[in-house]
Amino acid sequence: MKVVILTSSRADYSLLYPLLNKLKYDEYFDLHIIGFGTHLSKKHGYTVDAILNDGFGVAYYVDTNPTSDKPFSISKAMGMVIKKFSGIWKKGKFDLIISIGDRFEMFAACAASIPFNIPIAHIHGGETTLGAIDDIFRHSITQMSSFHFTAAETYKKRVIELK
Repeated sequence: MKVVILTSSRADYSLLYPLLNKLKYDEYFDLHIIGFGTHLSKKHGYTVDAILNDGFGVAYYVDTNPTSDKPFSISKAMGMVIKKFSGIWKKGKFDLIISIGDRFEMFAACAASIPFNIPIAHIHGGETTLGAIDDIFRHSITQMSSFHFTAAETYKKRVIELK
């Protein structure tokens, strides 16, 4: 099974690390990692190196960082993510996308996959972040996903309500 894992930051990579180790050593899975978002930002420590230092390969590096945290920059970056990931989904022929979290980059990467009918597995759906736009992106990824891995029963119930 050709599986792609999306990781856009050091924070989500640390949560994905145990899963990555399992998939890497299971012959059933052909593991591909896409590093994007703040992983490729020198300002944020170019943390894609941590993935490589842990012995994983990165199939695609997708530079998607906005120039600022202003609405126009974020919106423009979202369009760029969709455009770049459309090219990856077109040529990659993946069987499953594994996505985690609630960031705008993750939302855009998943949204770009919808016309290609690639199933999405979403980790950490159903959660909430008070006072942030993260919920909109997280719940949208939940809507796009076929498989759901929640962290608590409360979040499982919310995912069921959303679907």
